[in-house]
Amino acid sequence: MTAAAERVEVRHVSTGDEWLEALRAHTKVSSAARRRRWFAMVAALVLVAMSVRITPEGGSLDPVGLGIAALLLSLLVLMPRAAARAQQRNHAALGERRITVDESGVCVETAHTLSRTRWSALSRYVETRRLFVLFSADKQAACLICVPKRSADGTDRSEPLRALLDAHLTRAGGHPR
Repeated sequence: MTAAAERVEVRHVSTGDEWLEALRAHTKVSSAARRRRWFAMVAALVLVAMSVRITPEGGSLDPVGLGIAALLLSLLVLMPRAAARAQQRNHAALGERRITVDESGVCVETAHTLSRTRWSALSRYVETRRLFVLFSADKQAACLICVPKRSADGTDRSEPLRALLDAHLTRAGGHPR
């Protein structure tokens, strides 16, 4: 590895779309998130099935059961967007983030905060179109660190970042280049 690839710095202000991308990556990696999603879909289908009553005189629909099923399905779509907007608002209040990835781990610094995560606390990462999303070693994949591929000045940092991440973490999911 070259000296330039031993430390990569990215300056960035996160957007809501990037947080939504990160949350979608989380759903693909976290078995707990996938179970919650499947549970909501199965519950909605069961509610729909229970809302339809077929009798010899004809059929009827229970609007309450159908409404609850529709609410569950709409929450599957709306909740990630709401969570992404909330994350974006929280991070926008902190301003630009300076993310440094090096041999010791990942450091995220804003004007008000400093957070350092060692490689031992992370287990895997997913590469999306705009981000590298790093996950903690726990089974819930609770910790998300989003490292954008491009810095605020437009410089593409994806190759040196990918080299560092591959050296320390397992790649999960697809690899969109």
